[in-house]
Amino acid sequence: MKIRTKLSIAMSAVAAFSFAAAWIVSSMASVQLSLRRAERLHRRQAAALSLLAEEAQKTGARALLQQQLESVPHVLPEVEYALLEDRSGAVLQRSDPGRAKDAPPPARRGDVVSPDRSGAGRVRLGIREDYPAALSAEALRDLLPANILFALAAIALSLLSAVALAHLLSGPLARLAEGARGVGQGDLTVSVPAGADDELGELARQFNAMVVRIRELDELKDRFVESVSHDLSSPLAAIKMSLDFMLHEDPEKDALRPAHRKILSAAVENVTRLGVFIDNVLDAARIKGGKTEFRRESVELAPMIARLSELYSIVAANRGISLAFEVDPGAPAVLADGDRVERAVANLLSNALKFTRSGGSVRATVSAAQGAVEIAVADTGSGIPPEALSRVFKRFEQAGDAERAWTGVRGTGLGLYIVKETVEAMGGSVGIESEPGKGTRAWVRLPSAPSRGPLRPEPARTAGTPRVLVIDEDYSVAEMTRRLLEAKGYNAAVVNEASSASVAAERLRPDVILLDVDARECSGPEAFERLGKHPATADIPVLVCSAISGSPAVSRTLDAGAAAFVAKPLRAEDLDAAIRRILEIRRQA
Repeated sequence: MKIRTKLSIAMSAVAAFSFAAAWIVSSMASVQLSLRRAERLHRRQAAALSLLAEEAQKTGARALLQQQLESVPHVLPEVEYALLEDRSGAVLQRSDPGRAKDAPPPARRGDVVSPDRSGAGRVRLGIREDYPAALSAEALRDLLPANILFALAAIALSLLSAVALAHLLSGPLARLAEGARGVGQGDLTVSVPAGADDELGELARQFNAMVVRIRELDELKDRFVESVSHDLSSPLAAIKMSLDFMLHEDPEKDALRPAHRKILSAAVENVTRLGVFIDNVLDAARIKGGKTEFRRESVELAPMIARLSELYSIVAANRGISLAFEVDPGAPAVLADGDRVERAVANLLSNALKFTRSGGSVRATVSAAQGAVEIAVADTGSGIPPEALSRVFKRFEQAGDAERAWTGVRGTGLGLYIVKETVEAMGGSVGIESEPGKGTRAWVRLPSAPSRGPLRPEPARTAGTPRVLVIDEDYSVAEMTRRLLEAKGYNAAVVNEASSASVAAERLRPDVILLDVDARECSGPEAFERLGKHPATADIPVLVCSAISGSPAVSRTLDAGAAAFVAKPLRAEDLDAAIRRILEIRRQA
């Protein structure tokens, strides 16, 4: 029940009680007033008869006195008898002379007796015993119509006053409740009107001040999380690139012992999981702050699935899970942000592997679906209870305690939330189907890209040794990038200061510049702008890289004319493919 209703009921009850009390008091006062008026009338009548008795004693007009005594019961029906008695109580005259010889009636409490001042006797009026009650009832009957009208008017007035007062009090409280509800739902822009300069107004002002402070702390928290996550991304990328190099690119990789290869593979799995965790935290912060930006381009899914297969096959093998990928050759490209799509599918795969026991299986498929492309991930894991399905796409929702107990993994509960927000922002849709004990199937559908005709085969390596200038302020990442490039046959040079990019590019004249836009000394867009303005470097294609693929810096640099983007941690195959495409486009230009 709302407070407005409670206040109305309470005020009405108070008004009704007050009316009832007032009605009782006024009725009692009216009855007492009627009784006192009757008593005064009776005393005046007795006094008049007493004066007449004195006059009769002097003049002998006993007949006139008798006549007056007999008329009293007729004039005053409540008077049962009227009599004149002496000081000893003997009856001298009475209103019913036929009973003159009877003993005088006993005095009653309600009788009215006049004083005997002249010795002529005193007059006593015998009032009926039921007269007070009858007079009270009559007075109440006379008051009833007026009381009814008064009651109706009082009830109507009390109801109107109660509703008005309830609205006056509950209005500010309702606004405060609505504001608190908004804050609880994450809206920190809420502000409620302060209203009058009273206690409720002060409460509203304190509430607004509290929301402002919460917003400041929330922004500080977001900046802190983004800064820490950003600082973790670069060293994590260096570790991942080093491990990948040792396992796949190092000329001495075959010399690794199986036990060492297994340890390195486990390290790759944990680095991958930590990378997904950091990406999810950053993505959630950007989504919450409305800072997410998307590139809309035609994305071929087969290369993306190949990369994910290579990445998560290691994780699946370490856990004893069968992992399969199926891509429909007739599935078209999708119109979306390629990196965002890859991250969404990676989240689905990570969840599927996390909640599938050893000996189970995970299967990812890509198929055409009525003008769209569906990417689905199905597992044979523990499944999700029906009552929890509606919550899995909300922030910070995680698997139950039982699942976390046997997996040993406690996630952030952000993966599926990010999948839903990013896919829907790109014009797609998401869904999930699950049955406890039988597994889960999650899918995303994205709009297909316009047909571009048959794809040309990958161009062959151009003659000579292409030169690549690596600009990355993280020395370890830059050196590992140089090794990856040299393993693929490129001539690579490293510069660790983005502000010196144009000078180094002018001196070295590279075929491609690999620019990290995460530099703190000089922002990526600023460095790219300097390269574009310098006559000696303006025509050199720039390949952008970042550990934070969805950052505004990446989008701004690409919009300004950067040739392509690759995400950290860098892989030799991705770098090689991107550079070859850039060189082929430049050769044909």
